[in-house]
Amino acid sequence: MGCVTRWGKRAISFTLPSEMEPVLDRYLECRALFPHAADHPFLFVTATGVPLTKASWPQRWNQILTDWAAPARFPPQKLRHIFVEERSRPEAAPGPADTGAAMAMGNSRRTWQAKYDISYHGREVQLAVDSMAA
Repeated sequence: MGCVTRWGKRAISFTLPSEMEPVLDRYLECRALFPHAADHPFLFVTATGVPLTKASWPQRWNQILTDWAAPARFPPQKLRHIFVEERSRPEAAPGPADTGAAMAMGNSRRTWQAKYDISYHGREVQLAVDSMAA
């Protein structure tokens, strides 16, 4: 069971896919080895077992980029753009429903279109132009 709480609203509960259970079980086994991991209810923690914060996440992200030999400038929001762009394409691979995926990110579909989906307006205009040709 998963749960997302945002903006002081009531938690949104959901059931995780069964394929994620072994991955989360293994993560939780490893997480238990971190000092201070049992001191709080947060799932994602630093290597020392304290919750990720706005300050610690960029440090961890930069370490991931270094470990993977990724481009030096690849901000986390770029992943949001890539994810939203993929989910919004008419020929998108099977995956989460847009509204639910947006909510899991702590957004609304409207926020996706306004902030992350760069080609949204172009696709909508093209659909309108294509419908005029018929």
